[in-house]
Amino acid sequence: MAAPDIRGRLTVAVLSLCAAAPMLRADEIQFEGQPAFPSVQVVDVRGGDVVFTVRGRELAKPIARLAMLKMDEVPQLERAEAAFAKQQYRQAATLFEQARRRSNKTWVKTLVDRRLLSTYDRAGRFDEAVEAYVGLLDSLGADAADLAPANLPDKGSQFYPKALRTIDAAIRKSADDDAAVKALKTLKLRILEKQEDPRAAELARELAGGAAQANGGPPAVAAELVLIRGLLKDGKFAEVVAKADELIPDADAKLLPALLLAKGRAQAAMAGGEDQTEALLAAGLTLMRVAIHFPRTPEAPEALAAAAEVHERLQRPAQARRLYEEAAGHPKASETLKRAAAEKIGAPGG
Repeated sequence: MAAPDIRGRLTVAVLSLCAAAPMLRADEIQFEGQPAFPSVQVVDVRGGDVVFTVRGRELAKPIARLAMLKMDEVPQLERAEAAFAKQQYRQAATLFEQARRRSNKTWVKTLVDRRLLSTYDRAGRFDEAVEAYVGLLDSLGADAADLAPANLPDKGSQFYPKALRTIDAAIRKSADDDAAVKALKTLKLRILEKQEDPRAAELARELAGGAAQANGGPPAVAAELVLIRGLLKDGKFAEVVAKADELIPDADAKLLPALLLAKGRAQAAMAGGEDQTEALLAAGLTLMRVAIHFPRTPEAPEALAAAAEVHERLQRPAQARRLYEEAAGHPKASETLKRAAAEKIGAPGG
């Protein structure tokens, strides 16, 4: 009788076990200002966060800061991200669209929509960027408010009529969601201003009325504050500083913190060249005026975090860390700011 082939049986058994065991995914994800997380498993979207596991530990980070996504179960994502990294945005958009169609999971589609928004925005496909933004507002609510497309086309662009129709339809659909309506109308205001459309003034007054009611400030100054925030988002930093300097003398204590915060951020964004240190110090002083003189306002933690970024650029890590800690622990800090500040505190060298 032939001896049993023990080795052969073991091999068959091991292969059978491997075939029956679920394959572990090795996804990769990256967030703005941070190195990539390799060999993770992206598992869900909860509220405004993408949830993933690293060596069995579950982490959650804001979708708003998602900068790169690769998932084994959606192979098109790797090719899409490679095209995006090469600034081949049209090709990247096509591949992201394929990735979206491939998945039947709502949360995966939400993540892909976030990457599509950035891609459409970079590719100059403004009308589609607006559609992606509206979709994210619908799925994420207020957590997506700050993701509005940044690259507005020139006056007279063919993309504006469709974009405005999309926004108006979304406003009607979101009538009961004040945060979404405000975000949509703010984007609409930026478009109307770019088009030099006379309706911009009326919409600015409408938004300013809400801002004045919320802040208790003069409607005229509040209206200008809405415009200043639009200029800041458009990268028109010199105009922000000039307009803020014009309005600050007449602003009351309700609106002054917001004006100073916008000015400080603009000053920091413009700082560069031979005068960078001096310009950063000026920005830091403006931001600290908010934190010191208006400590109980929602702008105070935002100013602390912005001042921390200034200290980082000045190569002052100890001061930056202290300010991030103050921002994260501030009672008026939003959850998004708390998470971002905590990440900075926990980062190497932080």
